[in-house]
Amino acid sequence: MARDGLVISDFSGGLNNVVDPSLIEENEVAELRNLIISRTGKLISRPPILKVSDYPVGTTSAKAMGYFRNEDGTVYMVVATQAATYIYDLTAETWTEIWPHEALDSTTYSNRLYLINDTNGGGYWSKVGGTYQWTALDDAVTGIPNGNQIHFTKCRLYVSSRALGNTSTLRYSELDSTALGTTIDDFTVANFIKVNEGDGDNIVKIVEGNSELFLFRSNSTYRLAFSASADPALGTLTSMSQNIGADCSRSVIEGDNYLAVLHAGTLYQFAGYNYYPFNATNKVQFRVKDGYVGQSQGLTKIGPYLLVWHHGYMYCYDTETGLWSEWQSDTNAAHFIEAPRGTFLASSAVPTAYGVH
Repeated sequence: MARDGLVISDFSGGLNNVVDPSLIEENEVAELRNLIISRTGKLISRPPILKVSDYPVGTTSAKAMGYFRNEDGTVYMVVATQAATYIYDLTAETWTEIWPHEALDSTTYSNRLYLINDTNGGGYWSKVGGTYQWTALDDAVTGIPNGNQIHFTKCRLYVSSRALGNTSTLRYSELDSTALGTTIDDFTVANFIKVNEGDGDNIVKIVEGNSELFLFRSNSTYRLAFSASADPALGTLTSMSQNIGADCSRSVIEGDNYLAVLHAGTLYQFAGYNYYPFNATNKVQFRVKDGYVGQSQGLTKIGPYLLVWHHGYMYCYDTETGLWSEWQSDTNAAHFIEAPRGTFLASSAVPTAYGVH
């Protein structure tokens, strides 16, 4: 007697690698790699991941910091390697070293690209006398303090700094004012805010909100709110969570009216000053690759996809369907940044991004 075949065409339940495979629902899969699921539950190949350039000579790993559009209108990707920081010309596909140190973060102000790290302070790359060059701000008293995060908002630079011997201090610059005789490059020692100092947490990410800064720490989250004209030290510092923070500086990404945050093996949505897990049904558990050495965690948004890098594995959450899958690529890219909107790189229907590891 012939047996009838079973045709499975509905995968609308997505990935479920928590429950024993024999117990998952008929529309779920125990392993789903390099595929995404359409709104109708059909399997579709994921977008391609392509290598576009070799690293500079002598570089074994690199991290994408962001983009810098100079006053000439040229767009560069800012990339930090283990020994130096470069700008990469997206059109000419050329590398230019701009700082002989590994930057941990970057920001822009007045056609300047500011870079910082936790042992060499920082400075900026800009055009001086018709030529782009590096300007160090390493004055021991007023220069940029050592730090791991730098952010520009409300006419000041903000640095997550440990230069004062504290583990969770926000330093900020003076206003750029001719009348006051100060510049944005001056970091007066008195200009600092302690963020619940003494609890063992470090600030790992600064994100701007609506007249506020969100300070993501290793196991907690704070909100600093203040007006443009006020001294930041007079602002309101409020705890958003004493249990959830961010794993690292690359564990927070901006979405549509929310922030996605990766912390302790869970991907959260931070919206309305509250945290909500994306994996509310607990169907996906992030694995750890045996013997893996490299970038531990990372979070990327490419179009509707949130990509979670977790100790050698990459997971994809589709924000349109609410389903998970796993991605794999021999490029070994752990973290991506989307190409700037309005450039030819981002003009196609398929989201374009650059990733480094």
